[in-house]
Amino acid sequence: MLKEIPSWLRITQRVAKPRVVREEPRSGPVWERLVEAARNTGHAEPEKLATTMLRAREAALKLQKDRPCLQVTTLPPKAHESVVQAPKSDRKVIHNAYRCKALTLEGRRCPFKRQGGDFCKKHHVATKI
Repeated sequence: MLKEIPSWLRITQRVAKPRVVREEPRSGPVWERLVEAARNTGHAEPEKLATTMLRAREAALKLQKDRPCLQVTTLPPKAHESVVQAPKSDRKVIHNAYRCKALTLEGRRCPFKRQGGDFCKKHHVATKI
């Protein structure tokens, strides 16, 4: 028999959280339009639907306002503004004299180093059978 009940098995009394009482917006042109639209569709509780829709709309507008945004401009930077340069990669760039002569399907030069001729291993055509 168990002498003591383990902590994970003990039943504790849960404390109910107090309900948050919200002020329901029951006026304004937007709310009136939402109520009218709900009545036109034949909703059972048009005021409740309008209040819910208005709360959802306000929450969406708040999220959209808080969302970070980037501004793209075509104007040159002002004298006091600085232009951020992308960090240089550690990848070695192959000199054009040592690059493969093949063209990719996109029309660019193959980025691999040539080996034993003008082409890399991928684009080298085997002459020996």
